Amino acid sequence: MTGTMRPWGADADLVLGGPRRRYRALRSVSPYLFAGIGVAGRDSLGADAMSHSWSYGVGAAIPLGGAVDLFAESRWRMSRYVLPSAAGAPAPTTELRVGISFHVGTSRCSHGRRSAPRVVGAAEQYVGTPYRYGGTSPTIGFDCSGFTQFVFRQEGVALPRTAAEQAQVGAPVAPDWRAVQAGDLVMFEEGGRIGHVAIYAGRNRIIHSTASGGGVRFDDLSTERGQWFIDHMVAARRVLPDPSGLLLDLSRGFADGAGLRLDAPDLAPKPGR
Repeated sequence: MTGTMRPWGADADLVLGGPRRRYRALRSVSPYLFAGIGVAGRDSLGADAMSHSWSYGVGAAIPLGGAVDLFAESRWRMSRYVLPSAAGAPAPTTELRVGISFHVGTSRCSHGRRSAPRVVGAAEQYVGTPYRYGGTSPTIGFDCSGFTQFVFRQEGVALPRTAAEQAQVGAPVAPDWRAVQAGDLVMFEEGGRIGHVAIYAGRNRIIHSTASGGGVRFDDLSTERGQWFIDHMVAARRVLPDPSGLLLDLSRGFADGAGLRLDAPDLAPKPGR
């Protein structure tokens, strides 16, 4: 008795675009382009038959969380390895697909490093916003941790409220200025406790909301004022998505704001000293 082979096919595609798993809200539609090669098998008069092809097309995906996407795509398949515009080329066949895709593997910190300029750029928009004790918005002003919380929220990451709490989230970085990278949170000790937080902006600078500096500003660590921050830095954190790309609710498990000991104004020398 001769068995019948079930038709099957497989494609390997190079994809341009699609969902990016870093500080990006879930369920946002992401278009993409792709091109690739394929192989198919079928039963032909009782014998296994193999065919090879290449294809190209467009699609859109919606991240469902982690490594799972819902996708829809239109694929044009060429039965021979020739361009569609070549003389005598066969007409491509059209395939419409809807389904769920699963991503295998992990992304290292390159996700976060590509996002670092976005974090610093988002923070830079608020330079000049006045300092306000307990402030959490550009309309009334920021304190130090209210500023970092607000900036990271713009990138889809929820940080807890105070500098001490923010020193417990993300990945630890050695409290050494040679180890920090642009976009890292850096924390400073005042009176025996963490009481100030800033964003390392690269090029030996930090950006933060500082009482001693009058509000949101860059501070150059090579200045006399900057030396205070060099001497008082005690912690650094790198806030990235988890390996599968899920957005993290980093504020979960911390106080909701009631009864918090908010960060006091920093004691750094005033600018110009």
